[in-house]
Amino acid sequence: MVKRIGHYLAWVYMLLLPVVQAGQINWQSGFNQNNVRSNGAPMNAQMVFELGVFAPGFTPTVKNISQWAAKWYRASLAFYNPEMRFFTGAFPVTSNALPFAAGTKGYIWGHNGACTGGEWILMSASGWLWPSQNPFELAVNWTAGSAAESVVGQVNGSGFQMKTAAVSGPLPLTSWLDWQSRIFSASQLANPAVSGPQADPDADGVVNLAEYALGGHPLIAGGSHGRVTPGWITHTGRPRLTMTVTKRCDRVLNWGGEASLDLDEWPAGGAVVVSETAEQLVVREDLTNAGSARCFLRPFFSLP
Repeated sequence: MVKRIGHYLAWVYMLLLPVVQAGQINWQSGFNQNNVRSNGAPMNAQMVFELGVFAPGFTPTVKNISQWAAKWYRASLAFYNPEMRFFTGAFPVTSNALPFAAGTKGYIWGHNGACTGGEWILMSASGWLWPSQNPFELAVNWTAGSAAESVVGQVNGSGFQMKTAAVSGPLPLTSWLDWQSRIFSASQLANPAVSGPQADPDADGVVNLAEYALGGHPLIAGGSHGRVTPGWITHTGRPRLTMTVTKRCDRVLNWGGEASLDLDEWPAGGAVVVSETAEQLVVREDLTNAGSARCFLRPFFSLP
């Protein structure tokens, strides 16, 4: 009985909260704030933040984490900037079609793309109710600084604005088109030499499709963020070069590897898959012989 009364009072309270009208939701964290992972290390560029709502009737808790991704509806994406230590996004409210009905509780979900040993934060506030669409009204502002609720992770604690928690579970997927449209401006999207999958606008040797796969930024030179590591195994009685790729579980693409003896020719079948899971790909070269002096491996990505 007490539990039912508590639920009833919470429902009445929600009805009493005003549903504002707005043409846009501005959502962001504070600029140059201390944001950390569960181990206290600084938040890095692998973090993705999503603005959205959960399915009607579903309330996220630590006990139903495995269901979050299936119940989640994303409105907008933002990527964490580790140099400026913030994220920022803007979402035009053009409709109140389900599940984004006026008055629905909104959330900001941050994660680093890992299915096991991931870093998550899910935050909200009592006033984060989806606005009623009105293009003539001012924007509403949902900020990490105003978040008073955290289902996982922590907000506005002692010495930090955001702190993620170590969580394992399925994640919402970010397609190539979702990522591409959020990263590039309209003029850049119109120019395949800048925004195409094989373009490299920051000239760091990592093409856009690889930046998407590995969690890099195509306009900021930076490499693979530690997701590609070399190694070796013994095969046919001698060492063979291997490459381990740590996948992002929130990406939609095919993962593979290529091998070369001269960095010019990358023949089909030159790399062999040693093992592959949802989170990791290991490949080895299959080109060298007893007299070979060198060999090279690189990851290969393709869209479904």
